[in-house]
Amino acid sequence: MSDYSDELDEIIAAASICPECDTLVFAWGSWGVKREDSHWWEFVCPPCGTSFTVPESELVFQSLPTEWLSPKVYAA
Repeated sequence: MSDYSDELDEIIAAASICPECDTLVFAWGSWGVKREDSHWWEFVCPPCGTSFTVPESELVFQSLPTEWLSPKVYAA
């Protein structure tokens, strides 16, 4: 079985509430790609099928890249 741990380190997740049915919806993507984008996340709600975008500042949840949790990183 292949080891995908290196690829998973690059993946971040985000969550938002569907504007149509109030379901908590998750999306994921590459940290590098999301960092370069305009800071908007795209979601598709599984129960109702609604597609919507949410600015990063209005997310319910966003995971952190693993490297941010490294002991080499210090908060100011």
